[in-house]
Amino acid sequence: MTIPFFGFGQSKTEKVATQVGAAAVVTAGVIGLFKKKKDKNDTSKTQNTTEGKISTNTNGMFSVNTKPEDIISSVYKCTYKKLKTVGEEENFCVWKPTITDFDKLKQNVDEYEYKNWIESPKVMFATEIDTILTFKQKGIDNIIIVTKSDNYSDKEELDLGSGNKGFTRFQTTDGKQMKLVSNDKIITGYLTMMFDKTTILQIDDENIFYNVPYTEGGAGGHTEHYNNIYSLDGKYLLGYQSSSDSSNYDTGGYSESKTEMKIDGINKTFKLIESSSNYNKKGKLLKSTKEIVAAYQYGNGMITEIKQTLSSKNQGKKKQ
Repeated sequence: MTIPFFGFGQSKTEKVATQVGAAAVVTAGVIGLFKKKKDKNDTSKTQNTTEGKISTNTNGMFSVNTKPEDIISSVYKCTYKKLKTVGEEENFCVWKPTITDFDKLKQNVDEYEYKNWIESPKVMFATEIDTILTFKQKGIDNIIIVTKSDNYSDKEELDLGSGNKGFTRFQTTDGKQMKLVSNDKIITGYLTMMFDKTTILQIDDENIFYNVPYTEGGAGGHTEHYNNIYSLDGKYLLGYQSSSDSSNYDTGGYSESKTEMKIDGINKTFKLIESSSNYNKKGKLLKSTKEIVAAYQYGNGMITEIKQTLSSKNQGKKKQ
């Protein structure tokens, strides 16, 4: 069954599937949103921006052709406003978190940040749509609107490049109407490093997760890439360093490391195996190593670590 992507017309959808052992890591349905109109006389408006009164859907049912902006305004109970970001004005959906929202945030957000948020009577979030993801589970099509939000209460200008990620998930059985099944407005906590596009990690039909990659560093010749994995109900499960590279200014050489997820589908386990290499300034390999840095058991949509003596440098960062 082919699902329309909310009436985006000519928008192209890219899907990339990479086989990793017994698992498929799927990057699905990344759609360019809020693109500027080509009309040079109307540069202040953006495509797909909701204007005027937003209709509220009370039963969680939407047509698959509904604009994502309209859906978010309904399920987030937010209102679109023009706010300044990176020197120009854009439309963001503004909302005030409830106690229920904070309760869901608590397990994934840094304790200091959570305390500041919940104690601030003025805390407000501005939200925009980041990515659209899809996957099929047990014959049912799932559609996820990934958002990014920032606390703008005390800021004159927003910077959503590293904003908090949220996941609103829907299911459709007929390709026409979809029902809201979960709404996690913010689950990642605020990270000061840059996020890459969120993807779906689908190990099998039962075990499907959100993969939130991000990058840290980039200065001084050193960059680290991480993946944080969340369950479909918004629980943090694990984090690991997927790759890193570093330059040695004293010798002119450099080092690289990459982490492979090796999955055992029979025993429902996987290992994270890191390969590291050191090179001289001419690019000649000087030394290479490979080691298991973590092991996990998965099942019923959850992941638990298998305790053992492991290298600590490859562990991801849960609460920034």
